Amino acid sequence: YGNMIAFSLYCFLVYVYSIKHIKWKLDIKGIFLVSCCSVIMLLFLALFNITLEENLVKNITMIALISILALLVYIVPLFTLMKMKLINIRF
Repeated sequence: YGNMIAFSLYCFLVYVYSIKHIKWKLDIKGIFLVSCCSVIMLLFLALFNITLEENLVKNITMIALISILALLVYIVPLFTLMKMKLINIRF
């Protein structure tokens, strides 16, 4: 939480102190998409409660499922943005 707060505060302070010299154009669509993906990811993580004292096979299965869902939450918006030509990534 400390890193998240520090980086958020840093971004905010850079914006505030540089607004006189730099004309900022914020990508509202991109910010909204990243926020939605973050909320979805938090929901996935909140659904799964993994403790190491329980069955090992169940824990490995849950971790694999979380990883697959997290990968989908990352890949789907990435390809959507590429298709909308909002980001330019070449493989």
